[in-house]
Amino acid sequence: MKVTRRLIFLVLCLLLLAGGAQAATLYVNVFEKTTNVTAIPYASVFVNGALAGKTGTDGIFTFTHPGTSPITVKVMKPGYDSWEDDVGMAESSILVQLRKKELVLKIDIFDADSALPIANSQVRVMGPNITESLKMTDKDGSVTFPAQAASIYNLQITATNYQNRNEVVEMGMEGKNIQYLLIRGDRFSILAKSAADQSPIANAEVFIDGVSKGKTDGKGILSLEIPRNKVYNIKITRPGFTDYFEKKMISDSEAVVTASMAVAPYQASIYVFDETKAPVQGASVIIDGKVLGNTSQYGKYTFHDLASGQYVLEVKHPGFSSLRREIGEDDLGKDITVELPFQQADLTIFVEDEGYRVIPGVSISLNGRNTGITDDNGALSTKVKVSTEYNISATMKGYKPATMLSVIDPRNTSATVTLSMEKDLNIGIFLTAGLIIAVIIIVILVILLVVRRKPKTRSSHSNSKGHGSGGGGKKGEI
Repeated sequence: MKVTRRLIFLVLCLLLLAGGAQAATLYVNVFEKTTNVTAIPYASVFVNGALAGKTGTDGIFTFTHPGTSPITVKVMKPGYDSWEDDVGMAESSILVQLRKKELVLKIDIFDADSALPIANSQVRVMGPNITESLKMTDKDGSVTFPAQAASIYNLQITATNYQNRNEVVEMGMEGKNIQYLLIRGDRFSILAKSAADQSPIANAEVFIDGVSKGKTDGKGILSLEIPRNKVYNIKITRPGFTDYFEKKMISDSEAVVTASMAVAPYQASIYVFDETKAPVQGASVIIDGKVLGNTSQYGKYTFHDLASGQYVLEVKHPGFSSLRREIGEDDLGKDITVELPFQQADLTIFVEDEGYRVIPGVSISLNGRNTGITDDNGALSTKVKVSTEYNISATMKGYKPATMLSVIDPRNTSATVTLSMEKDLNIGIFLTAGLIIAVIIIVILVILLVVRRKPKTRSSHSNSKGHGSGGGGKKGEI
């Protein structure tokens, strides 16, 4: 019995081993179902969490597994929701239906001219997974629709007083936010461009049937609300450009008229003066680095055929500081006045006496204005304008005032002048000295008179003494 049991056990083991050695083949059919059943190629198939491969162009993937236990199959593809399920050992094929991801399609509607949102616009969307195809935009001009990834949708947009718009939207793997501009059906735009380079012309004035309707903006556009299917006389003017004229019928299908305007040559005059308002002759007039000519004796130069635009004007003349400024369309066609400041130079003034000795402390004035005093070397340094006449005066107590006229050559950046001063013999000193001398003379005369009178006084005294002696004699006789 024991041998029989052992044989039975061995047979069962062999059967189990033989059964385990048999592999199983599984066919995975991946598809989507919309109107029709469509195979999905290149979907990734995972078995027990590991990538086993991808479906072919027919949407089928085949693989072999031991078949000893159930397996977990997961199918993924971008734009679709993933699928996952357990597959039993006995199953040889499975059908996997993938559903496209649900996305959001947001549409914003704006006015083409004002860029403001258009509320209550009708938006119709036609395509897969659309349950409500017609919606109205909210106060922000927005509306949303559910959409499927990798799908195509047709849009129809309508709004009161605006031209209809039809669009096609192709969804990718993510949601979309699309903005559309609607053109008013009663609005008409004028676009002014330069004929030279097609750049927009701002501030161009537009006339419709002789009435000014406004000026173009920075983009060269002016939008007008005018009835369609009528003939209008259009005129556009802008300084620096030739006027644009056109007689045109504005139909329902037209939204913009492009006016190509040619640049008009300009004539402008420049007048150059110095600081004293005197005209400067021979000043060089330079535009954008190019010398055009020189001013006349009246300080005038005229530009000929200067096109509208921005330029750098430079005016130069020896003895003056150069002037540089920008001129534009507002300056062209007008008289341009330029004032050149005098160039400055260093002036040193020396003051000396008749013996060529320097005189420090001398007060110096230029054209009546005090400038300073000379230093220990009898010199004073200052800044002056070239080509300008200066009256230089020097004053100091004990010296006669000295003056001179001087004009600094514009070719010199520094100059020196010398003033000579004479000593002043002041009459007051002579009067004082004379008075003193007169006083001395008077004193001397008084002394002399006093001296002359003194001898007579002595003679009187002698006589007195004689009389006394005689009397004495008589008295003695008594």
